[in-house]
Amino acid sequence: MEAEGLDALLLSRPNESRSLYYLTGIDRFCADLVLFKDESSVLLILDQDLLDAKDAPRVDEVLTFGSARSQFEAIARVLRDHELERGVVGVEKAFLRTSFYESLRDVLPRALQITDASKVTGELRLIKTDDEIELIRRASAIANTTLKAVAEAIGPGKRENEIAGLIEYELRREGAEGTATSTFVSSGPGTKAAHPPVSTRKLSKGDVVTIDLHPRFQGYCSDLAVTFTTDAADRRMNEGISRLLEARDAAIQDVRIGDQFSRIHRRYLEELSKNGFIAPRIPSFNNIHGIGVAANDPPSFWYPFDVEIQHGMVFAFAQSPAVLQSESIGIRFEDTYLATESGVERLTSSQV
Repeated sequence: MEAEGLDALLLSRPNESRSLYYLTGIDRFCADLVLFKDESSVLLILDQDLLDAKDAPRVDEVLTFGSARSQFEAIARVLRDHELERGVVGVEKAFLRTSFYESLRDVLPRALQITDASKVTGELRLIKTDDEIELIRRASAIANTTLKAVAEAIGPGKRENEIAGLIEYELRREGAEGTATSTFVSSGPGTKAAHPPVSTRKLSKGDVVTIDLHPRFQGYCSDLAVTFTTDAADRRMNEGISRLLEARDAAIQDVRIGDQFSRIHRRYLEELSKNGFIAPRIPSFNNIHGIGVAANDPPSFWYPFDVEIQHGMVFAFAQSPAVLQSESIGIRFEDTYLATESGVERLTSSQV
């Protein structure tokens, strides 16, 4: 905060950015955390959601509010009580709705500047501790077991929403408290989209099917995507899958500590082109994103800074579907990786 010139840091909407959860362990929809550069902190929470938050061990003070309007008045009062009438307050702009920002601006003094602090919160979450890595391993194990359990359900006659429901049932049965983001199931032409909504489309023989699941275990998650064909004898499709996996493995096999994430991105696009795919038009390194308390931990779209790979980083690769030049379908495989001193360790298994 000092390096970025921040007098205070305001974190809101914990269900989206997850920075509030990361710092406090409190996971409530209606909550705000104000951190001051003197290291003091105040948690604001809806009075009906107080529950165990009143005993939060990582904050100095817990206050409540009773409505949306009083929420912003409470934020202003906390800043005023800390004699912050002018200066700079940092927020994670990528996660603030326009209405939230405007309401906040209305109650704060004009001399108080609001600026984006995504870099501050993002840097905190880049490197995972051993305890965090263990939780991500547990989430990855749940993803692996669930994938094996639902693989047999991928066949003609099944509907996309039926498969999605089975995935989420198996995730919870294996110990997940929920999903970090939506479960994606797409088939046929829908596989070309990166994040298609689950439909009621019924699978037919020869269909290509992609699933993408994100279990959350004790606050931490994993990311696993895989593409199936409902016709095991479809050599054309199986060869396409093999070529995509070869392109992915070639892009990541020589990764070492100190490499840039953008280097993996460029190598992957080069390998896709060489293997008969249309390289997706994605900027920078968005086919790679961090994994942690969110399915899009930094580096990601909300932390758009290329960084060097360091020991203890956990990330998913690759995000966007690759489209075969000769077909109207997309193929997607995504695994969760841990960066180590000797290279990368794959925590999930997209091969069933």
